[in-house]
Amino acid sequence: MQQQNYDRAMSVSSDNPYDEVPYPSSSYIESYPPYFAVVATLLNVVPPAVEQCRVLEIGCASGGNIIPMAARLPEAQFVGIDLSAQQIAAAQASAATLGLRNLRLLQLDILDLPADLGSFDYIIAHGIYSWVPAAVRDGIMQICARHLAADGLAYISYNTYPGWHMLGMIRELMLYHTRDAETPAERAELAIELLDFLARPVAEKANPIFRFLSTYAATFREKIEELGPKRDSYLLHDALEAVNDPVYVHQFISHAERYGLQYMSEAYFPNLFPSDIDKETLEALNAIAGSAADTEQLLDVVRGKTFRQSLLCRQGITIDRRVKPERMATFYIASRAAPLTDTESGLPADVEQYRSFDGATLSTDHPVSKAAMRHLIEIWPRALSFTELLAEGRARAGRSNVSEAVQQADAQVLAANLLRAFAYSPNLVTIRTCATPLMPRVTSRPIVDPLVRLQATQSSEVTSRFHERIQLNSLCRVLAILCDGSRDHAAIYAAVQQRMDEGSVEVEVELEVEPETTTDQIDPAMLEAAVIDEIDRNLRWMAMVALMVG
Repeated sequence: MQQQNYDRAMSVSSDNPYDEVPYPSSSYIESYPPYFAVVATLLNVVPPAVEQCRVLEIGCASGGNIIPMAARLPEAQFVGIDLSAQQIAAAQASAATLGLRNLRLLQLDILDLPADLGSFDYIIAHGIYSWVPAAVRDGIMQICARHLAADGLAYISYNTYPGWHMLGMIRELMLYHTRDAETPAERAELAIELLDFLARPVAEKANPIFRFLSTYAATFREKIEELGPKRDSYLLHDALEAVNDPVYVHQFISHAERYGLQYMSEAYFPNLFPSDIDKETLEALNAIAGSAADTEQLLDVVRGKTFRQSLLCRQGITIDRRVKPERMATFYIASRAAPLTDTESGLPADVEQYRSFDGATLSTDHPVSKAAMRHLIEIWPRALSFTELLAEGRARAGRSNVSEAVQQADAQVLAANLLRAFAYSPNLVTIRTCATPLMPRVTSRPIVDPLVRLQATQSSEVTSRFHERIQLNSLCRVLAILCDGSRDHAAIYAAVQQRMDEGSVEVEVELEVEPETTTDQIDPAMLEAAVIDEIDRNLRWMAMVALMVG
């Protein structure tokens, strides 16, 4: 039955489910070569230079992941393939609008990939491996074996056990509940109906299995609601797809080895460090783990993992999993963290603490590290090379003229602190193998990245120049479209005001007026000034989230 469903999906006619309901096409930062090349470098693997690399994305959908890569790495070459003719056509239209000459988009079956495509430094397969039959999973590994460069890296994401055993129960119940649905919209509606039933509060005296299932269903329900307009598409193509076969990580590693590949690590760097696991459990785990695959498998058990984003390289490449601070020397570093006050941190006066928006914190009493972090926070979203940052930290800490031994010690401690922050969360420090051109402030004639301007005409979700997904409010969507460098601030204000008069956009402002004041009693000059302030605030935010260029 699974093979028959796949055969039906192979058709490029209107019966293709990916043509009828396109797969959500977004950027995935962990699949971005400048991101996961950092992980390889930290494991003492020398990755291909990303500025002029060759990249293949398997299952590129309508280009939400590969188009931003091609736009931001103009000297690199990209090839994207997908089964859906409709989504490839949409991707080709976007690429043509942006004038991308370094991107080929091909409507192809994974099993029919031409042998003459050549080799690739990076191969990406996000959201494919678990959702295709075994023969196609073999095809993905064959592509990596045949087309991955000798020093290349492959990124493959997939659903994993043991966590997916519980989600699998929910999926099976949704498949049953939606069995008579006649349209994709009806199927998604019925799936939500069942999730609402499972996720409702359960009495403590209820059956333990039902309570456990209810907890998972509530978490899953919350996750899909965060997707907004992409909710139904995600449900249909991820949870309710005809094929959804999770694997244990040890099975994935063995599968790769059969094709001359080896598991390197996870793409998300903090997953390399079990800081979320208590010491006693970690010691017990290490005592029974006989191999790297054993360790990864037991970590998944402890964490209840449902999803992995794994990096592969060719067998024979030496991987050093003892991550050393000196490997930070070649990176570009930025930080969006916020410093905490002495009262907030509760730490000694000579210790400074920094917190990212996801709650991760870094504490240090090292003068150069403190100075470097303060400087990075001040210049965000700009990044500095490690050498530049070290020099700035030394200068601000008054340690430029110290002995060579002290300078070396400062470099080592700064590198260790930055590495520690990156291991806690990439939102504490952002690390890349190359610099990202952007404009960290609002100029007299603001220019939003051309890709962001195009995306803003289609959706509230855009891709920053760091390859992160950013949600725009209605005002920012309008500003993104307007800021093409042709308008000064007065022209932008006027254009927004025109849209406000037409009713196509609303700008919410806060005014200090008496509670009984009606709209027609508000001073027009006061209201205009408040609107201008709100526009300026949103423009500054867009620069801060790396949406603007010079």
